[in-house]
Amino acid sequence: MRALALLPLLALALAQGLSLPQALGLLPQSPGFLALKAQYAQAEAAYQAAQAALGLKASAGGSLGYLALEGQSTLSEGLTANLTLLTLPYGPAHEALRQAAWALERAALSREAGEMDLLLSLLQQYFNAYLAAKNLEVAQKALEVAQEAYRVAQAKRREGQLSEQGLRQAEADLARAQAQLAQAQAQEASARAALYAALGQPSGPPPTTSPPPPPSPLGLEEALKALPNRPEIQRAKNALKDAEEALAYAERARWLPQGSLSLSYGQVGASTGSSLGLSLNLGTGQVGASATYVPEASGPKGLRASLALSLPLLAPDLEASLAQAKANLEAQKAALVQALAAAEAEIRGRHAAYLAALAQVEAAQKALLAADQTLGDAQKRLQAGLSTPLEVAQAETARLQAAYNLESARVSAYLAYLSLRRSLGQLRLESYLKEVNP
Repeated sequence: MRALALLPLLALALAQGLSLPQALGLLPQSPGFLALKAQYAQAEAAYQAAQAALGLKASAGGSLGYLALEGQSTLSEGLTANLTLLTLPYGPAHEALRQAAWALERAALSREAGEMDLLLSLLQQYFNAYLAAKNLEVAQKALEVAQEAYRVAQAKRREGQLSEQGLRQAEADLARAQAQLAQAQAQEASARAALYAALGQPSGPPPTTSPPPPPSPLGLEEALKALPNRPEIQRAKNALKDAEEALAYAERARWLPQGSLSLSYGQVGASTGSSLGLSLNLGTGQVGASATYVPEASGPKGLRASLALSLPLLAPDLEASLAQAKANLEAQKAALVQALAAAEAEIRGRHAAYLAALAQVEAAQKALLAADQTLGDAQKRLQAGLSTPLEVAQAETARLQAAYNLESARVSAYLAYLSLRRSLGQLRLESYLKEVNP
C-alpha cells in the first residue's frame, strides 16, 4: 500500500474532476477499508494473546501467620517465588494457539477478498457516476437541439411553412428534453454522492477518466484454472485443515492421562520450611519451579517426589467435544465443496456476461454508424426541401443517444471485465493502480 494514500486532498479540491488514480488513492482510507483493517487487527491480537499464554510466567509472594496456644504464641513468615512455562507441545494453550494461527490466516484471506470486493464496488460506482455525467451532457445537448428546433418551428409557423401539429410536436419534444435533463441532473448528483460516500469524502467534482478498451477475453477453460487462487477457496481449505487438526486434538484429549509429577528438596518434612521444587502438569504440559524461604525454620533436609495419574474412563464432556469436532470436519468438507461449486458457477456466469457485453459494444457501434447515416440523410433532405428542421433535430437527438449508448456499452463491458477478474481473484488494488497510473 506504499503510495496509495499519498495523493493530497488539496489537489483533488482544485481539480476540475476526480480522476481514477485519485479515487483509488483515497480508497485505503475509506470506511470499508478501515473496517477490514480493524477486523484483521482483532484476529492478530487474538493470535498474539495465544502466543503470550505460552510464555514464561513469574510470581512472588509472602506469607505471615500467627498461632496462639496456652501459654505460648508463634509468629511465622515466609517468602515464595514461582516460575511456570508451557513446554510440552500439547494441551489447551497449544490448541488455542493453533486455532488462532489458522484464524489469523483466514482473517488475512477475508481481508483480501473484502478489499477486492470494495475495489470492484468503487470502480462500479466510479464508472456509473462517469456515465451519469455523460448522460447529463447528452441531455443538455438534446435540450439545446430541441430549443433550436422549437425556435425554427415557430419561425416556420409564422411564415406558414409548418402546420399547427408540427409546432405542437416541436413543443412536446422541447418539454420532453427539459424533463429528461432534470432527470439526468438528479441521477448524476445521486451517482456522484454515492461514489464520494463510498470513499468517506464529502461530495466533490465528477469523475473524468473514461474506461480503457476491454481486452480480449480468456477462454473459459483458461479462466477456470484460476479457481484455486480465489481467497474464498483458500479460506475454505484453511477451515478444513483447521477442522482436521481440531479432530486430531480432540481424539488425543479424550484418552490423555491427567496427572502431575513433582520433586522438592529442602525442609520437606516440616509444615512450614524452606524448599525448592519442580513440577510437571501432564494434562496441560506446564512445567513449574518454586522456591520457599522461611526464616529461622528448622528441621532435617530431604527429597520428596510424587506422581499422580488418572485416566478419563467416563468423560461426557470430552466425548461431546470429540463428536463436535467430527461434525465440524464434515461441515467444513461440505463447505469446501459448496465454495468450489459456487466459485465455478460465478466464473462461468461472469465469463458469459463479459462475452455478451462485448457483443453489445459491437451492436452499439453499428447503431451509431446507422444514426450517423440517418442524420446525414436528413440534412441532405432538408437542403433539398424534402424534410423539415424538426426531422433533422430528431435525427440529431437520435445520434446523441446512439453515441451515449455506445459509451454506456463500453462502460458495461469494462465493468463486466472487472467482475470477471474479481471472480478469478485477480483484482487487487496495488496492481490495478499500476495499470491505470503506470
